[in-house]
Amino acid sequence: MSWKEVADVLAREASYRAMKRGERKTFIGFSGLLRSNLLGAVLMTLISLSVSAGALFERSFLIAALGVLGLIELLLGAFTVAGSVHVVLSEGLLEPLSFLPVDEKDIRKALLMTGVYWGGLSMIFALIPGVLMLAFGLKIWALIPFGLIEAFSILLLSFGIGYLAGSLGPKYTRSRISRVIQTVVWLIFFGFGVMFQFVPRFVPKTSNIPYIELIPPFSFAGASIGSREAMLSSLVFLLLSILLFRAGAERLWRVASSGIFLLPQFPAERKWSIRVGSMQLLRKELRLMTMNPRILASAFYSMIMAPIVFIIPLITDSKLNVAQFIPALSLFAAGFVGLSVYYLYVVEAEGALLLYLLPITRGYLARQKAIALFLLSIPILLLIGVTCYLIGGIFMAFTCTIIYATAALGSSMIFSSFIVTYLPKEPSIWTQETLKGKITAISLAGIIATGVIALIAATPIISMGERGITMSALIAILESTILLTLGVILSGRKDIL
Repeated sequence: MSWKEVADVLAREASYRAMKRGERKTFIGFSGLLRSNLLGAVLMTLISLSVSAGALFERSFLIAALGVLGLIELLLGAFTVAGSVHVVLSEGLLEPLSFLPVDEKDIRKALLMTGVYWGGLSMIFALIPGVLMLAFGLKIWALIPFGLIEAFSILLLSFGIGYLAGSLGPKYTRSRISRVIQTVVWLIFFGFGVMFQFVPRFVPKTSNIPYIELIPPFSFAGASIGSREAMLSSLVFLLLSILLFRAGAERLWRVASSGIFLLPQFPAERKWSIRVGSMQLLRKELRLMTMNPRILASAFYSMIMAPIVFIIPLITDSKLNVAQFIPALSLFAAGFVGLSVYYLYVVEAEGALLLYLLPITRGYLARQKAIALFLLSIPILLLIGVTCYLIGGIFMAFTCTIIYATAALGSSMIFSSFIVTYLPKEPSIWTQETLKGKITAISLAGIIATGVIALIAATPIISMGERGITMSALIAILESTILLTLGVILSGRKDIL
């Protein structure tokens, strides 16, 4: 059995596992390197041609267009590779191979090539079609070699980053520092996706940045038009990409092989005890989240990044005084806290079977999850308070803190109450697939409702200007109080889980 066949099987099995866990929308049901990358290549080609088309009419956009396409290839490639290797490691897909007549070198090659069979090779089409179109359209033939070098150097870099990110925390680690680092890295990694929201605005403005042609990956286009400094910068970037690829590959194999070819280690016997009570269950909720850096990062991403996607365009594209809308924006951001309560149910996984054996009600479970999520959101609450203080003073900081805290707890209870309604009545394992259909509708309704209540709070400022700030704050406080009251009522159900 060759490493190519092993990589193909690993990619398809990882795709199936990821689809069951809700981490991937589609299943790679076909085999072969070309067929597994065909759809991605078509999509990347469309993106490449649409982004680079502007440079045909405005030559000054050349460096910006090819640089942004390079960033798109880097981000999507890193996401693709990280997702594939993380599923392979977390699901233990390499362990059965140790019992088969497959050479260790072939297993290593197959693991490193899983991202290619997952669709990672198609990411080079984010650059190549655009490069060819601009080379023939603008008669700059040097674009072809430099564009190809850019595409493959970024591919190496994206694979290296993907290997490093995907190998983070496939299994539980007792080190708190390690879990904190993993959570931060995953949060930053997820946050890169927000950049795609601003690509259409970024391309025209990039050409005005001084010395942009010296910054990789923009430097490759600069090198194609004769800049020696850009050539040197591109060469350094290529060397760093190779080094990072090797470092990522070595770390990935070190993490993967430690669970395959080493004898199992049995931990020392520990004393155990059973504790009951609300505080113990609450500690259990927080401990579960902190033990799973990727899920914890996903929850923080939903609480932080989702509001940013909506708020940043309001700040950058309008001439409104955003400081006047702080109470309404605090209410808007708090609404997204409730959406993140979903991750506190997913993190239970097999442990959910034990909850069915306990004499707890669905309402009690909904409240515990909501309170745990609120405690996790306290750092965001403090950050909002400091920001409001810097913008509007102590009174505004106090007001926004009250609004955010009350609305966040209320929205968490409301969404948690809806989720427990759809939990299976028979003992089951809770995964993303368990609530996949229901959570989409609940989340969409929640986003719309959050926008509506924030708009209601902002109405006095829209109609009255600065004179409506006090009225807007009072409305936001009233709405957050109503949310909390409604959450307490909905989470009061007495039926046993």
